[in-house]
This record gives sequence, C-alpha cells and structure tokens, in this order.
Amino acid sequence: MQLAASLTSTRLVVALVACSAAFGLYRAWPEPEVAPPRAAAPPTYHLVPLSGEALQQLVDQHDGTDDQSPAQAGGGCVPFVPPLTAYKNWSLQLVEGASGCTGDWIHSVFEVASDGAVIWSAEDMAPRRLQLTGEELAVITGMNSFDCVRTERIGYSSSWLRISPGGGEHRARGGAVISQASMLGILVDGVLTQAIDRYRKQRLAALRPFEMHLTTTGANGRTRYHLDLDGKGQLTVRLRGRELIGRRLEDDAVVDFLDRLLVQPLATPDPEDRPASGVLISAGVRLPVSISRWGAFNGSILWRTFDDVDVESGY
Repeated sequence: MQLAASLTSTRLVVALVACSAAFGLYRAWPEPEVAPPRAAAPPTYHLVPLSGEALQQLVDQHDGTDDQSPAQAGGGCVPFVPPLTAYKNWSLQLVEGASGCTGDWIHSVFEVASDGAVIWSAEDMAPRRLQLTGEELAVITGMNSFDCVRTERIGYSSSWLRISPGGGEHRARGGAVISQASMLGILVDGVLTQAIDRYRKQRLAALRPFEMHLTTTGANGRTRYHLDLDGKGQLTVRLRGRELIGRRLEDDAVVDFLDRLLVQPLATPDPEDRPASGVLISAGVRLPVSISRWGAFNGSILWRTFDDVDVESGY
C-alpha cells in the first residue's frame, strides 16, 4: 500500500513538471506575425461624357478647320458609344441636320436599336421602320473608332450629325455634334442611306400596282383639272382630256408621297383650300383621298406640278 502511494505521488509530480515545462515553452514560443489588414484599393473612375459642354469640347479638338487647334485623327469623338453598346439592349439616337444664317433645321431622326432595327422620322412623315445589316450595325457600334475631323471649312451653312443615347423625343439634344464632312459623318450617312434605299425598294414593290386619280379646281373655282399618277411614277395634269404637263417622279419621291397618304391619316381639308380629291388604288385596295393645298402636308410634288401649268392665265 505504501509503495502504491509512492508511485502515485511520483506520477503526479512528473505530470505537474511536464505541464509546467509545456506551459513555459508555450510562453517562450514567439507569437506568429499577423499581417496588418490590407487597405482597400482606392476606386478608379473613367469619365465618359454623355452630353453637354465637355463632349462638345472634345469634338472641337478634333475639328481641323481651325489652324490654331491641330486636328487629332483616330476617333474618340463619341466615347459613350462603346460602354453603352456593351449592354445587351441599347439604343442610339442619330439626328441629321444643318445650320445656317437663318438657324438650325433637322432633316431626319434615326433611333437605332441593338438588333439593327431603326425608327426613321422625317418632317411631315409618320415614323417608318428600317433594318440594318450586320455590317451596317458594326459601323454604328464602332463609331468611336472613326475619324471625325472636318474635311471642309464652314461656309454659309454646314451639315451635321448629332449622336446621343437613345430614347425619348429629345432629338439628341446635348449630344456629340459631328460634321457630315468627316469620315465618321460620311460613313454613318452611307449606312443610313443604304437602309433607306432598301426600305423604299421593298415598299414600292409592296404598293404596286398603284394608280391615283384626283380632280381639283382652278383659281376661278370652276375649271376642273385632272391629276393622275400611274404605276411608273408619271404625274400628269389634264384639262378637258388634253395633257397640259407631265412629270416623271423618282421612286423615292413616289414612296414618300404614298407613305404620307397611307401611313399617316390626313385631316379633312377645308373646301376653301380647293383640295385635290379622288381615289388611290394600291395593291388592289381602293382608298378615297383628299389633299389640301395648304397645311402640314400639302403634297408639294403634286402642287408644284399643278402650279407649273400656270392656271392663273387663260382659265
């Protein structure tokens, strides 16, 4: 019994000595170095002017008409286009216009979507839909890569292309104004012109066969004239069966004229305006039409031909 107690005491002493040594080694062991927390990287910013003075200054720097400001070729005039078109669904608004001593005016507005669909709006016309090819759409998305240096000096008037993010009726106000007499302006105009030409050819094929027969009165309010447009675009003015004048219209003029009659409803003209009234037959459909000499749409092609007859003299 005494031997067992002695052995137990010895084991306890050994255990206490071992624990003490282990604790001493733990205290003596160097603590691991803890790296200080990494400071967050400062945010970086890339300014992309969307509109206003900053972008206009950028465009002005690329204008080679001023001998005191060297022209910088190589693009960079529409820096918002690459980040915008990187998104899946984007749209750009392109406005073709001109400025002169009498002010500014707009010829056409194009709303270009990411799938190449284009809504084309022109003066006195309802919006019409165009479609770009893949190659044409690549020109639009790559606009920032093209040179925008003006190739001619500004005279009494200048033509321009205004570019901005799409959406709304703002007509690209505040966007980048690019000279039409630059590589960028010429390329974009070529793309849009090709799309319009395709639309007009397809539209003309869909409208044929067509013919239009109208009557109107002369200045005296009694003499009746007949105005006829045939399927070949021949516009003729007759009086009592006798041809007074004939004019061959270009296909684009015919399409625009018929689109205005068919796409956008016409207000009933005032009889005092001596309108030209009759019928339009297109693709087998017979439609009554009445075109006022005055108002938002006055059928300028029609009335210019009619006025050339010089109805004021003789009738």
